[in-house]
Amino acid sequence: MMTTVPLSYIKYGNILWQISDVPAVYVHKLAILPSWQGKGIGTWCMQAIEKLTIECGYSAVRLDEVKTHLKLLSFYKSQGYQQVGELIYNSDVWVDAIVFEKVLVFL
Repeated sequence: MMTTVPLSYIKYGNILWQISDVPAVYVHKLAILPSWQGKGIGTWCMQAIEKLTIECGYSAVRLDEVKTHLKLLSFYKSQGYQQVGELIYNSDVWVDAIVFEKVLVFL
């Protein structure tokens, strides 16, 4: 399944999910204070989110992250998330983002 974000929001935004038509949890704006980073808290948070996702009957976790935050993009990849698209906003307010997905339950 391909999802297209309305052009009024972005210049480009085709997202190709790994598995179409599955119930998914969307994570938006998860942050760890800089003084607490590197202590495993982000990994713990993502594992807890994934556990709750499965317990609640959802099949995947989806999220987006600022395209320029290379350390965080690498973190999500290390957690098993796959890049499935990109959001390039047609706005001075929003920052371009990479879209990730991790399928937890194959139907």
